[in-house]
Amino acid sequence: LKNSRCITATATRSRASYHRRQSSVLLIRSTVYLPRKGSSMVVLAAKLHLLMLYFVHFQETSSRNSSLARDFLWLSQGHKEMPDWLFRVSQQSEAYVLWGVWGSCPGQRKRNSIKIRVTCLHQGIDAVRGRNQLYAPALKWERDRGSKFLYFIQTDDNGDFGFKEWCTPESCRNAVSLPLPGELAAAYYQRLLKLDQPAVASPIIESNPSCDPHNVRACTSLLDRKSVAYHWSVHSMLFHSPDAFLNISLHAITCILDELLDSSFRGYTWLYRMFDRGQYTTRFERHRPTYIRNMHPCFPRKLADGVYEDSAIVAWLRPQLSQCASDNLGASIHLQQGCDLDACLQPPPDVDYSIHLQ
Repeated sequence: LKNSRCITATATRSRASYHRRQSSVLLIRSTVYLPRKGSSMVVLAAKLHLLMLYFVHFQETSSRNSSLARDFLWLSQGHKEMPDWLFRVSQQSEAYVLWGVWGSCPGQRKRNSIKIRVTCLHQGIDAVRGRNQLYAPALKWERDRGSKFLYFIQTDDNGDFGFKEWCTPESCRNAVSLPLPGELAAAYYQRLLKLDQPAVASPIIESNPSCDPHNVRACTSLLDRKSVAYHWSVHSMLFHSPDAFLNISLHAITCILDELLDSSFRGYTWLYRMFDRGQYTTRFERHRPTYIRNMHPCFPRKLADGVYEDSAIVAWLRPQLSQCASDNLGASIHLQQGCDLDACLQPPPDVDYSIHLQ
């Protein structure tokens, strides 16, 4: 970590209250930062011992580039049976599905096949911690088959999606490739990921659909975790959710991911806008009322002179980053909401972000 460098892209942008440089590699210092006494984040900072608990150095992944595969692993979880839409995904030639079942599931494991694996998660677990527990079985699957997946696609059990009405085999605005006749939306999404190879992407949940509507890619670091695709060279850094933050806010976990993406991968994270959410409803409704949905840790505080003070998330995160990544952080990523979207930066073919952004 000490010898790694940050590189700044050529494009720059300004926001409502600050100016930030373009994308650079995020690095975590090896020292523990504790917020000032009385901070609401002090207990969590002590518990987590930094994001170093789950951020893995990029060079560990770059050494495995020779075993890179060209297919996709979808990771999801639920009480019992895998939803039908994920089963249809697994029938695509380049798609595999890892399904986590909460609690005992000996009978479920009989469904294991070349394309589907079922793993048992801890009894009484919630969706955030269940997502974290799926990561180790995903890595084991790679070891068992002797090659990596191009993307880990984390998705909720109701994270299915279809095409918007204007995206057809005849026309899909400025998409790099058109859907094939009869192609499932998930298969088309995989083709786009393979062609574009963003660091992180999502096919659903758009905060400002009226902005630049003819562009099918919205380059933004504001992504929802209902469905997120992580490139093989970044998921060791970004897949894990800091679940200790559940005691403060579920939204804080998403805000941490957004701030990290913005500090380190700006221009290489985008939303594909040609998809709409499906009609599936979640099958773990009893968890949702228990989540603390407090946005306060994500928002900055405006001082009397009009300057914004760092949000609680940024104040906790900034001292743990390398200087170049810290310099890319503003007071809060939520100051960027609006129509001033980033330009998409096109990575080289078969990109390894551990090398490309050094």
